[in-house]
Amino acid sequence: THLQQTGISNTSITGNAFYESIMGRRLQGLRGEPLRLEDLLAAAAFLGQTFVIDDIRCLTGQSQEDLCSCFRIASSEHLLSSVGEMLRFQSAALHQYFHRAKANEHIKYHGKFAECLRTMRPADYEHRLNHLMRAGRDEDAFVCYALAVLNARRLHRLAPDPGSLRIIPGWNPIQVYLDTMDKAYRAYDERRLGNALQAIDEVESFLPDVLIAERDYLEAQ
Repeated sequence: THLQQTGISNTSITGNAFYESIMGRRLQGLRGEPLRLEDLLAAAAFLGQTFVIDDIRCLTGQSQEDLCSCFRIASSEHLLSSVGEMLRFQSAALHQYFHRAKANEHIKYHGKFAECLRTMRPADYEHRLNHLMRAGRDEDAFVCYALAVLNARRLHRLAPDPGSLRIIPGWNPIQVYLDTMDKAYRAYDERRLGNALQAIDEVESFLPDVLIAERDYLEAQ
């Protein structure tokens, strides 16, 4: 119907633009508050083609009741499908449409979702690190990376690669901190407690409190 009404076959409009035109007409015809629904689905699309209610609730600050009301409309319009707490866009094209709709908000979403992860999944350092970097919060990303490395060491796992963090100004103190903590942990593991305490004393006190707390934890051990 939209093809006939727009005369798309006689224009050079792209596939994405045509799809966006269709979706714009669909959303305008929805009951309730289509702009609010579009904002909510755009935030959901930031999380991925599949997402869970708790994540979108934290990201948007909306109540469970309001979210469920909007998602019921989206499901009835075949925009979303659901299985328990998991929701999914009905197609990759739908997901990409809503992902593009609020692309200018993504930096803000990255910063907000990093805080959500800190609260909901506090040990999920690597995902939080990715969002902090995309939000441009370099200092927080440094701290999160250091926590990820120390956590991996305690769990006897490979530490994540810092990647582009290495070239961001301010990286050197974090590298020195991690090298010093590694030296202290190795001495501790080998029961060279005097050497471990000596290394701990080398940790600079001007670092963020959470990293000093890691030093104090090892000292207490």
